[in-house]
Amino acid sequence: MSMLTTENESVKVRIKSVRRLLVRSLRVVLLVYLVVLIMLASLQRKLMYAPLVSDQLAVGQHAELLGLFPAAKDVQITAADGVQIQGWHLRQSDATSAEPQRPLMLFFHGNAGNRLGRMGWYRLFRDFEVDVLAIDYRGYGDSEGSPSEVGLHADAAATWNYAVNTLGYAPEQICVMGVSLGGAVAVNLVAAKSQQGTPVGGLIVVATFSSMHDTAAFLYPWLPVRWLLIDKYASDELISSVTCPVLGLHGDQDQLVPLQLGQRLFEAAPAASATGLPKKFVVMPGVGHRSLADAGERFYKDNIPQFLDAAGITIRSVSE
Repeated sequence: MSMLTTENESVKVRIKSVRRLLVRSLRVVLLVYLVVLIMLASLQRKLMYAPLVSDQLAVGQHAELLGLFPAAKDVQITAADGVQIQGWHLRQSDATSAEPQRPLMLFFHGNAGNRLGRMGWYRLFRDFEVDVLAIDYRGYGDSEGSPSEVGLHADAAATWNYAVNTLGYAPEQICVMGVSLGGAVAVNLVAAKSQQGTPVGGLIVVATFSSMHDTAAFLYPWLPVRWLLIDKYASDELISSVTCPVLGLHGDQDQLVPLQLGQRLFEAAPAASATGLPKKFVVMPGVGHRSLADAGERFYKDNIPQFLDAAGITIRSVSE
């Protein structure tokens, strides 16, 4: 009997020891998890934005750009908070009363690099016979400041004002286009213009997500991203108020912003514009998130000119 009691006590001791070890291990895991959460929370903007800073962005320094748009000019735009952002106004020729007026592509790039790294898009825009206004967000390229959601939206609003008030483009002849993160910037701007009663001519989003929360949850499923995110870019909540024609394009091999997030954003858009033009979504087979301009070139050539024409964003003669 005493032997059995001794064995039972030994088992109990071992069980208690294992429990203590499990509790200690769980505490260590939780501590490491909390440290990782704190690090990611504090570094999230460095993970979200990957600007390439450069002081070599004057149009005169880039022969390929001038070959595409001989009348290209540097522009400087002041956001509402005083931050100076830089960009390019790309035209094939200076406007004269004897030439037809070209529409404007207001272009917002993705989260990495700067405006120089978008030469593939500029080649396409040249072929589409549109002028282009391309800027670098604050903290990108040679623009001042540091990127944030509020800041990028302020940059977009200032760029719109510059296009309309300084350059003289009519709102209905401006197509706002954004790629990836730039699509979220574009949606916010177009939604604001729609709500203000000055809708743009059209909205094009390429490889754009429904929200940053959805994207972060896809990339980091083990993180409570809803509580951690500062910059949320809830485009799916904004696009429902857009009144202009909408075109979405997304690759089915996108591993950074999966196709379903682009579809979710598109589904939240109105079925048709205020003028009755149905929204359109194009799945690009075999296209991922990298080198979007080159990988999806044939899809853009097949769809964007037709979209611009259907939306009435086309070259008009001076007499019209």
